[in-house]
Amino acid sequence: MAGQNEGAESARDRARIVKVEKELDALRRELQTMKKQLELEVRRRNLERDAEARNTELRKQVHRIGGVLLATLASQLSTIDGLYAATPPVERLAGDELPAAPRWADFEPRDLGIRDRFGHRRRAAEEEAEQNYEAARRAWKQQCIQANKRHAERVEQVAAAHRRRVQELVDAALRRDATAVEQLAHDLLHQSKPLVGLLADISRKYDPETRELALNVKLPGRNVIPTELEWIAESPWRDVRAAPRSDCDVAALYIDLAGQVALAVAVTSLRAFDGAVVDVVRVTSCDSDADISWDDKCIVEVAVPRAALADMEAARLAPQDWLRKLSATVAYAPPE
Repeated sequence: MAGQNEGAESARDRARIVKVEKELDALRRELQTMKKQLELEVRRRNLERDAEARNTELRKQVHRIGGVLLATLASQLSTIDGLYAATPPVERLAGDELPAAPRWADFEPRDLGIRDRFGHRRRAAEEEAEQNYEAARRAWKQQCIQANKRHAERVEQVAAAHRRRVQELVDAALRRDATAVEQLAHDLLHQSKPLVGLLADISRKYDPETRELALNVKLPGRNVIPTELEWIAESPWRDVRAAPRSDCDVAALYIDLAGQVALAVAVTSLRAFDGAVVDVVRVTSCDSDADISWDDKCIVEVAVPRAALADMEAARLAPQDWLRKLSATVAYAPPE
């Protein structure tokens, strides 16, 4: 009888163990499922943050492309006065390079014998090394002062030569010297912040009789237009992909950019010169794939008279409206 009871108790224990093991297996599976869900959620959030960061940068690119004219009208930086201050960078030459600072490791006592590693001989060696190091530091500081002085003198010489060059160009431009007007226009346009990276090349022609400045601008390649319409975090959250911008949209943005660059170039040039020097600015903006010459078929051609400058600064119309008002020629439309 006792043996039967023990057998029954053992069977119940085994049953309880099996039940507990099953419950533990279920908990393990549930924890594994929760872990996978958590990892998926973390991946989803990371990808969505990545997509949003890319979309933010994409919106900035599109905004800059669409705001070239507005940024130019809002800017007052591209002036003759700005050219005076735009001193070319001056690199340090052998005579005014800063010497390397002395290192304590080069003065620290070395090769002391066993008896000299402790006691007064060690202290005496350290004091002598510190004195030599401080003396080297003082000499180095004086060398730096002299080098900086020589470099500052060279910087001032370069700046003075630059100011003389600009003044000579300005004086010649006031006499309607074609070379001076063309060079000043080139320098000013490359100084304009809204046009940075948008002027691959510029050809210039100035007619002192009609006071017309003709500028043929080669735009950068069409890769300046982002080919992505937006970035999307893709389920099951393994990567972000770009929704492509249509070829028609890319072409339309590029043509709009060509018009804005043409108007911005005209505004910058009219602001820079007196009316007695430049009265009309004629700009053609060309695709970067075209050879830059006066016979090229360009994207946009527009002539902006000085009388229109005040209206452009006051009205702030859309670039397309100004192109229509100024009877601009758009050479071709975006593909269907």
